[in-house]
Amino acid sequence: MSSSEYDLYELAAFKPLAYSVAAAARLLGVSVSTVRALIREGTLPAVKPGRRTIILAWDLKALLT
Repeated sequence: MSSSEYDLYELAAFKPLAYSVAAAARLLGVSVSTVRALIREGTLPAVKPGRRTIILAWDLKALLT
């Protein structure tokens, strides 16, 4: 396997550690406002480093299980 093929394989296996509100909404199949409501009511934990709101991958997974 060449070096560039190995790099592509590694990128394909990469899973995000956190998602934006919009990305989480796409994964859940709901609207952004629904995700924001889940965050507001405390059902879905979120972190706000600066102005951006992010949802940690394990919190998103916990919501689904």
